[in-house]
Amino acid sequence: MTNALVFYSTAQEYEKYLTNKHIAMYCFTFYAFLLQAATDPLGGVQVTDTSNDSVCYPLVGCFRTRDPLTVPTSFPDSPEKLNTSFLLYSRQNRNSSLRLDYRSRASIERLNLFRERKPLKLIVHGWHESGDSEWVLEAKDLLLNIEDCNVVVVDWRGGSQSSNYIRSAGNTALVGREGSLLLQQLLSVYQRTLSPDDVHVIGHSLGGQVSGFLGRHFFNQTGVLLGRITALDAAAPLFEDTDVFLSHRDAQFVDAIHTSAGGKVIKGEFGVLKPFGHVDFYPNGGQKQPGCPALELYCDHKLSKDFFLESLRSQRCRFISEPCGGGLDALLADRCTRRGDRGEMGYFADRAPGRGVQTLETNDKAPYCRERHVPRNPARDDTPRNTARGDTPRGDRIRQRG
Repeated sequence: MTNALVFYSTAQEYEKYLTNKHIAMYCFTFYAFLLQAATDPLGGVQVTDTSNDSVCYPLVGCFRTRDPLTVPTSFPDSPEKLNTSFLLYSRQNRNSSLRLDYRSRASIERLNLFRERKPLKLIVHGWHESGDSEWVLEAKDLLLNIEDCNVVVVDWRGGSQSSNYIRSAGNTALVGREGSLLLQQLLSVYQRTLSPDDVHVIGHSLGGQVSGFLGRHFFNQTGVLLGRITALDAAAPLFEDTDVFLSHRDAQFVDAIHTSAGGKVIKGEFGVLKPFGHVDFYPNGGQKQPGCPALELYCDHKLSKDFFLESLRSQRCRFISEPCGGGLDALLADRCTRRGDRGEMGYFADRAPGRGVQTLETNDKAPYCRERHVPRNPARDDTPRNTARGDTPRGDRIRQRG
């Protein structure tokens, strides 16, 4: 310790050293468990069926291999072990949450916050995070600043904190199903004031895959799609190239921000490379982000959260994007043609007409947004939100720019 402090002349430099060391170990552990997946497809997770092809739990049902509602490499742990918390916030209770229980209809019926019609936002954290993570709480506060809504923080730390990535990935299927059951309870009790159209799920990394399972299970149970899913660099390992990862079929509108795409975990490429939403944003090419040191492997993955938070926070700058004609192949070859509508990365993506693969450049540090426009007043903005087509008055305004 003493030698380290002599070598690192300031506490800030030593803290940075420790941070880089922690991230390197984080990535090494991640990579090691991915290698384990090749030889141990169940990741050491115990199942209740002796045939090893399914596991069943009360209320949430069964998880089976070769099922689009189950991660192929791992069954989830039990609901009791995960102990997922659904924490409700509103403008009336910004700093003290109400815990929701999908297993208790009586507790749902006692809620007063759904007596009036408001949008409902769900925030889902990623691996090794929790409902107390700084970005989650900031997103909650910014959403409440922008509009009078209800916000549910999905805290699944009991399933995400495992050092075994394979186990945590398997748990995403259970958490998604639990979230779906909660929404079904809420929509059943508050049919007049809550609609699936009003539901917006926001997930980072493994939380993005939770969002996909949530939307898919909800549709399978009800025949109705949720309004929107936003994926912030959805996790690729164990999901990409399978039929279980988040797709445009899981909500009426799916937008994705790709910041560490590629699939080479040892290089810090944690996010899904392929486009899967109605609109997919690839800032700075979607793989390596400016301002991220080579040794800070988690930096690129993290920036998807920072971009989204800035889109909520900024009133003077908008992440306007350009279409990439030719799709992902053209993007990777740096041969995009600018045919089509422009988009807007972040919270207001559904109000812009741009669809498909979209590109933009950002600054290498906060504030990240480069393109400045007329300030937005969210409290007075009554422009209707987009469906998957994106043909709204706000979209027309963006299309005319340039």
